[in-house]
Amino acid sequence: MPVILTIFSLIEKTWQRFDSTILEKCYTKEEITSALKTAGFSDINSYDSHHDLKISQMPGSTYFVCYKRVNS
Repeated sequence: MPVILTIFSLIEKTWQRFDSTILEKCYTKEEITSALKTAGFSDINSYDSHHDLKISQMPGSTYFVCYKRVNS
């Protein structure tokens, strides 16, 4: 689903317009965890941005921390 942004910034006493379209695809935590396991990651932990990390600017976001052993 595209997110269309229009931002106005005051630069050197002149308003400048910036338009951008961000394309996002959302996945469930289960889909991401499964994909990480399939790719060889372990110790997979997820953190809710608002409840666990107290980041109020990103409600609904989840961060994942995991490890993957790399053979030398």
